[in-house]
Amino acid sequence: MQYLTLVLLLAASFASGTNVRTETMKKAGGVVPTNGRCLNAGSFADGNHCVKLTGETLKQFNQHAEIASYDSTYVGQEEWCVCLHDYITMWGKGGGDESACSAAALASSE
Repeated sequence: MQYLTLVLLLAASFASGTNVRTETMKKAGGVVPTNGRCLNAGSFADGNHCVKLTGETLKQFNQHAEIASYDSTYVGQEEWCVCLHDYITMWGKGGGDESACSAAALASSE
């Protein structure tokens, strides 16, 4: 039943021109949710805002990352859910909370 639901969801998204992955990423990005945990958007790194950065690590990340690519709601926040791909490729120094990222996302080159 779950497989059928997924197939129908994908078929509907293709028919409507909506990209399920893009829509998921939009919902996952932004400031840290009120529950304090970032969301894992799937088994991919690029666009998966599952890494929580705060404090000095976030300040240093801002100096290295292309923050213009982030939604304006990030600016001025003290904690962000940042893109796993950016965290690994632009930053590469660790120090963030990766606990929301799935093992598949952490292993992904996508």
